[in-house]
Amino acid sequence: MDSNQKSTQPLVSIVLNSFNTSKFIGEQISSILAQTYTNLELIVCDDCSTDQTAEIVRGFMQKDSRVKWLQNDRNLGKGNMNRGICLTFQRGFDLSRGELIALSDADDFWLPNKIQLQVEYLQAHPEINLVFTDSTVANKDLSVKMGSFQQRLGNSLSGGFVTIDSILERNLPPGHVLLFRRALLKKLPPVPDGFSNDSWVDLVGTLNAPLGYMSEQTVLYRQHEGNASSANMRDLSYYFKRFNEPDFLQYYYKDKSCQMTGHKVLLTREPSDAARKALTEKVANQTVLLEVLYAKSFLQFVSRLFSAFWAILSTGQKYHLKQLGFLALSWGAIRKLKFDSQKI
Repeated sequence: MDSNQKSTQPLVSIVLNSFNTSKFIGEQISSILAQTYTNLELIVCDDCSTDQTAEIVRGFMQKDSRVKWLQNDRNLGKGNMNRGICLTFQRGFDLSRGELIALSDADDFWLPNKIQLQVEYLQAHPEINLVFTDSTVANKDLSVKMGSFQQRLGNSLSGGFVTIDSILERNLPPGHVLLFRRALLKKLPPVPDGFSNDSWVDLVGTLNAPLGYMSEQTVLYRQHEGNASSANMRDLSYYFKRFNEPDFLQYYYKDKSCQMTGHKVLLTREPSDAARKALTEKVANQTVLLEVLYAKSFLQFVSRLFSAFWAILSTGQKYHLKQLGFLALSWGAIRKLKFDSQKI
């Protein structure tokens, strides 16, 4: 892309979150600066790293003016890594100038045409606010580990549009493959408890339009012992082993309660009619599932199971029946739960 082309192309702001990432961040920055799409800025937002991350980034800054550095005054992820990630990304968003925004982890590796493909997609689809691609699950040395990230999640996506119904069922697009329009930024903060930064961006992106999906694998998604997230799936056996554990049910309650609060927030963000319907059904289904946890007797437990079954069956979100089946096996743990309030 020559200088004349660059001046007519939208600026892409890439916000990279880092914390003690000196092992990998150099490779990732190099892959970003080597993108075929050159009209970009890279904002590295650091959560008070104690390793050589700062020195590595400053080395790139001396060579390329597109690289910027922002470090938190204190470690925002102490005691709650997810909250720290969300707050640190938000600081990067506030500093960004681009018409288009991309998220980046410090330990991945972008293939050269990632941004070019996504920018062209958004230019061809002005009705879409966010586009994501597939990625390749890789080992620490960037050799292929599992192949397609989407296939690893059990998704049969082959390209096209993804609606809010699919995003509410499972989080399809991880943050490292997102590119979205700046207009979404005003609807993002704050990210509610119970949501990762990328899952919240995904949902906000579907409030008024579907997401665009490109099946090309544009990122090597590195898996290692320090990952904040991974491509490993929790299958049914994971939950089956925990159906009688009160501590797990308490976590389940907190997680679903936080998510329901977040979905109610989205209903205030001017969703389309289709998104409003999907979110309203989601909140209703989450409510009846949580009601099961409040049962004070076995008869009440059984009664609420049946009520939840029929309520969920009447919606298009029948995937909640799997959660209901899990709860149906959990009376031994549910009767040991204690809540500060008996109202959701």
